[in-house]
Amino acid sequence: MGALVLIGIIVAVYVLGHMASDSGPPPKLAITCPTCGIRPVETARKVGIVRGMLIVFRWGSISLVGCCQCVNQQVRVNLRQNFFLGWWSLIGFCATPFCLLQNVYNLSSRPNPARLKEVLNEVGVSYESVLLDDDGMASGQRDLMRAAAGVLKAVAAVEGTTSAEWDFARQALIALSDNTLTNQTANKLMRDVQPFSASTRSGMNEEQRLILLRVAIDVATADGHISTGEEAVLLDVGEKLGFDQNLIRTLITQLAGGSTDTNVANARRLLGVSDSAGIGEIRSA
Repeated sequence: MGALVLIGIIVAVYVLGHMASDSGPPPKLAITCPTCGIRPVETARKVGIVRGMLIVFRWGSISLVGCCQCVNQQVRVNLRQNFFLGWWSLIGFCATPFCLLQNVYNLSSRPNPARLKEVLNEVGVSYESVLLDDDGMASGQRDLMRAAAGVLKAVAAVEGTTSAEWDFARQALIALSDNTLTNQTANKLMRDVQPFSASTRSGMNEEQRLILLRVAIDVATADGHISTGEEAVLLDVGEKLGFDQNLIRTLITQLAGGSTDTNVANARRLLGVSDSAGIGEIRSA
């Protein structure tokens, strides 16, 4: 009889936790699951931990963040560890049943967006800023794409919308978006975007601004040389990105012959950018 009551309690706690979770599809965030590195972050769970060590007792909780599959697996692992390691002290013997029930409550594989929002806010990340919209981009990434489009458009437009520079800028913008943008949407974004201004760079860190300037120089050299008009635009855009004209001229000189591996390596050393820095680093996280 006692076993049936215990099973009934466990089932009831699991059902309550399952019903408290979101029954809809998991949210799509622009953050990759830290465990599998394949699926996006979809949920978060706060699970208790109890360890009994004869006269020593440990009690606490951890937040698990990731895709639903990985988080559910981690909750199960934590449940087993608590079951085998929690009883071995007087306080642990009393606390372990409650901790196990709390773990069972979080066993549902459904997403838990409420807890996910709390965890993201705790680390200073707005849930809305990383939530992907229908176009496959989060609001933060979209703002960054607009800024990139403004910079690349300013340089490419010098030679016109049918030039090699414009085509290179469009392809670079697609690469920056991780192929979220298409040729059509990238071209439309470049045509419609407002001119880049100094205030637009507020959401970009220094390395992102440096890489964007480097891509802008690549755009200017798409036809094999940099014209006087393109150089003037590069100096203007570079200043709006927050860089000194001497540094901009040095970069133009180093990269004007094309983006060879040697030139890129020299530019990275000059700028203090990591060797692995690439075009994709300008996008947001």
